[in-house]
Amino acid sequence: MRRRDAAKSPRDFFCLGFFALSVFYMELVFKLFSSRLTLPGLGLTALFSVAAGCLLGGICLLLPARARRAGGFALIFLAALLFCTQTVYHGIFREYL
Repeated sequence: MRRRDAAKSPRDFFCLGFFALSVFYMELVFKLFSSRLTLPGLGLTALFSVAAGCLLGGICLLLPARARRAGGFALIFLAALLFCTQTVYHGIFREYL
């Protein structure tokens, strides 16, 4: 079995981009429903959510090829669950977790 270097194929870059954009989208939706969205706030949101998304994508890339799809679905599901929980908690208590 041949070991390949990390992030060499276009699929690897797609995986990182997919997670980065997914977390950024979830963060934008959360910000739109919970507070005002300002331009400096949007920049910081983009910076930190893309970094978190790349971290999740990197974790997904560490998985073997056969488990990568299931792991990716699980990571996206857990991130969405976290954002949904945060939105409901903020709606009830007006505080962040």
